[in-house]
Formats: sequence, C-alpha cells, structure tokens
Amino acid sequence: MKLKSKNMKTKLYLLLILLVLQIHLKGQNIPDQVDLVNIEHAKLIDADVQQFFASNTSYPQKAAINEIEGNVVVSFIISKNGQIDSIQIVNNPNNILAVEVLVALEKSYGLWIPCKVNGNAVDKKYLGCFKFLMSKASVFTDNRNKGIKNLQKGDYEKSLKYINKALTIDEYNSELYQARANVYLKMNEMN
Repeated sequence: MKLKSKNMKTKLYLLLILLVLQIHLKGQNIPDQVDLVNIEHAKLIDADVQQFFASNTSYPQKAAINEIEGNVVVSFIISKNGQIDSIQIVNNPNNILAVEVLVALEKSYGLWIPCKVNGNAVDKKYLGCFKFLMSKASVFTDNRNKGIKNLQKGDYEKSLKYINKALTIDEYNSELYQARANVYLKMNEMN
C-alpha cells in the first residue's frame, strides 16, 4: 500500500511540474515583430569623454608623495536636460584621489548631451572608473630623489629607507649604491 501511495505522490508531483512548465512556456510567447530600440549614450559637446577626463585629471602631488594609488569609481546621472546629477563615490582608495575626480566632474557641468532612446532625451545613470596608478619609473624617481634629498639634509634613516625602495625597482643602479654607501659612512661617523 505504501508503494502505491509513494508512486501516486510521484505521479502527482510530475503532473504538477508539467503543468507549471506548460504555463511558463505559454507565457514566453515571442512576438513576430520586435521593435528595435535606438540608444544614443550621453556624450560631451565637442569632446571625447575619455580624452576630456584624461586631460582634466592629474595625479595629485600629495598622493604621489605618499605613494597612494588605486581606482576611484563614481556613479552619476546625466539628466535629460544634459546636467550631471546625483554624483556618488562608489569606491574610494583615498580622499585625495576622490577630490581630483570630483573636480574633473565639476569641469564637465553644462557640457553634456543627454542619452536619447528612440530620439527622446532620458535620464541615464553612468559608472566611471578613474585609475590612479604610479608607474614604476615615477616611483623609482620619487624614491631616488627623496633618498638623495634626505642624505643631503642629514636624515640618514629616511635616506636609507628611500634608497632601498628605489633599489628594489632598479637593483643595478650604481648611483644609488654609492649614495647608500655614503649613508652608511655618515651613520658610522655619528657612532
């Protein structure tokens, strides 16, 4: 008796699943003719968006000095009136970098042509990623310069720290090995 009851339950479940699938499949009717949507994304008047922001952002000196880098991700809306609105910082490795992005966005006020769907202007939300990455060459130069400067000032501990950082990038730089030798000599003279 239990076998029949179990078999009956299985059949009922299968019937229920088939019924649900049948309803779901009937709900998926695809029309014969699909209207195409023409979307024109927002753009800047007389400028390429990437070029505009590349020329209106710079690596903040304070961030470079402190070796701060990363991506600032920002969301904003270009309204159907062409105004930039609802700016939000989504990812922020450091406020110094975020301020640079906000300044660049401010420079774009009044320069936007809104997004159009089938010729009608609409509000559209966008995400932008501003990358602030220090190149190895600039990190090397910055550390080398700080190392030499601190050597000249007599701050040997700091000098050694920056020279060693620069040597991790260019391990064959004879100028830095000479500077490091001078740091050790000066530190030895102090003892």
